[in-house]
Amino acid sequence: MEGLAGEDGELHPVQRQFLEAQGFQCGFCTAGYLMTTAALDEEQLTDLPRAFKGNICRCTGYRAIEDAVRGVRHTDEPDAGQAVGRNPGAPAGPQVVTGTARYTFDIDVPGLLHMKLLRSPHPHARILAIDTAAALRVPGVHLVLTHHDAPERLYSSARHERPTEDPDDTRLLDDTVRYIGQRVAAVVAESEAVAEEGCRRIEVTYEQLPYVIDPEEAMAPGAPVIHDKGPEARIARPRTTSSVKCTAKQARWRRGSRRPTSSTRRPSAPSASSTQACRPMARWLGTRAARTAANGSPYAPAGKAVMKAADALAVQLREFAARCVGAAPGECRLTAEAVVCAGHEVSLKELFQAARAAGRELSTDGHWGGSPRSVAFNAQWFRLAVDPGTGEIRILRSVHAADAGKVMNPTQCRGQVEGGVAQARGATLFENVRLDERGEVTTAALRRYRLPQFADVPRTEVHFMETSDAIGPLGAKSMSESPFNPVAPAFANALRDATGIRFTELPLTRDRVWLALHEAGRSRER
Repeated sequence: MEGLAGEDGELHPVQRQFLEAQGFQCGFCTAGYLMTTAALDEEQLTDLPRAFKGNICRCTGYRAIEDAVRGVRHTDEPDAGQAVGRNPGAPAGPQVVTGTARYTFDIDVPGLLHMKLLRSPHPHARILAIDTAAALRVPGVHLVLTHHDAPERLYSSARHERPTEDPDDTRLLDDTVRYIGQRVAAVVAESEAVAEEGCRRIEVTYEQLPYVIDPEEAMAPGAPVIHDKGPEARIARPRTTSSVKCTAKQARWRRGSRRPTSSTRRPSAPSASSTQACRPMARWLGTRAARTAANGSPYAPAGKAVMKAADALAVQLREFAARCVGAAPGECRLTAEAVVCAGHEVSLKELFQAARAAGRELSTDGHWGGSPRSVAFNAQWFRLAVDPGTGEIRILRSVHAADAGKVMNPTQCRGQVEGGVAQARGATLFENVRLDERGEVTTAALRRYRLPQFADVPRTEVHFMETSDAIGPLGAKSMSESPFNPVAPAFANALRDATGIRFTELPLTRDRVWLALHEAGRSRER
């Protein structure tokens, strides 16, 4: 991608289009989309779903990428002091589209060491012996850690705000493993390859134990005891607790459901909400639109911290300018480019140079702990059509309304909404962490895990409510991933209105929809 720009630094037209359309969020996929777009001919540009079949984006929802390809501009020229409510581009945008943005692996940290984990191949086993001598002999291996090195302290991995809401059922490195993939040892080395080789050299002797991976099996009389811990773990019924944790704030386990204890986001059952009737189509079942609302609890203390730091810096600038011109700080006011004190104007550049000459740094810190917090509200609406012969679902229209308080940057906030809705569509329609009979994840590779692609994500109409929050900076609320929350319930409601069947388990794949329609038809025939 670095070669797209001209020798004089002039951006390639495609780079400029992505910059002006804000056709990226994190930028991780941008290089691939830029190179693909630059290679498309006129005919291929007419069929972007096919042209982008080999590209995946997780953040944008694809609308901004399509606008970039089509040459639609969303960003405004920056105007000092007038940024709120405008659409200046992301500060790192030029670096993203030229391939010079630095990500974690681009940062060279002197003396950096790498750690790799040896993981359990068994769903339940006791470690009888672990030999790390061969691993320590690998050149470049600095350290190997096992349960012998780990503190006895237990903790909860649920990461809720109040730790006491969840049982302390986890030890950092345990002498008993309770699921395939649980960490057994950690190798610290000079490179990833060396650390991986160290992991391969560790010899572990296991005593395999009876296991369960289904919550109902775990509660049955005589089921294997997985968490044989004492009262210090705060497990309510340790003798009937499986390796899967269920807490009040996590998705409830449904009858017959089987899920891993990996650190993935657990899918939740789509809940019912209000519906509004509408479109029948020939051959397709009648459709109805459904809507639902949910609040987002992802708040952003960063915005408040930035505002506090900016306010403190403004005070510091006025005080320093007053000292420079011999005026009282109360006589000074800050403008976009200067500080005006008693008729004297001192530019910010001059203030910076004067401070540096005096050996002083004009800088401040801002802190905000996140309490009290603002709450964002989101509503999603779908119009669907379902083919009863195949179970295929088509999204005819998608509308999302968000209460984000004062929207600081509509383009970037809209991109956040579209990305959240697209990710939720993936969880609703495609994405599924599958386990085999031993509880091992079988969809760990990208080729086996279905992610939404360009062709799968129709545009979502985004509407922002005109509100102002009393807590957030300048009346703004956090948006973050709150648009994710109402998508599955709204989709399930629309599917219920279209088919007459309430689906309670995700994802709503075509075969699952067809099977439910088929069984409903047979029931009616009987």
